[in-house]
Amino acid sequence: MRVEVSGTEQRYLINRSLVSDFTTTADYWSFLFESPALEFYLEDAWMEIKPLYELLHAYVRRRLREYYGPERISRQAPLPSHILGM
Repeated sequence: MRVEVSGTEQRYLINRSLVSDFTTTADYWSFLFESPALEFYLEDAWMEIKPLYELLHAYVRRRLREYYGPERISRQAPLPSHILGM
């Protein structure tokens, strides 16, 4: 599910949310996270970005192996979390 909204449309939606039961934009965004469909939206978003994530992860692993060598960066073991700033 991909929704693209222009700046004008976004301002309209924000203003509309303020007219409804929401007193602030923060309340509106918080409401979205209380949605019963949140898990579906997150899963959908993850499936959309997962191919890019996997390509980026493979690229970073390859470059790190080239720089640090195979004795420090394994082909299959997880990357050390501090390398990617996690």
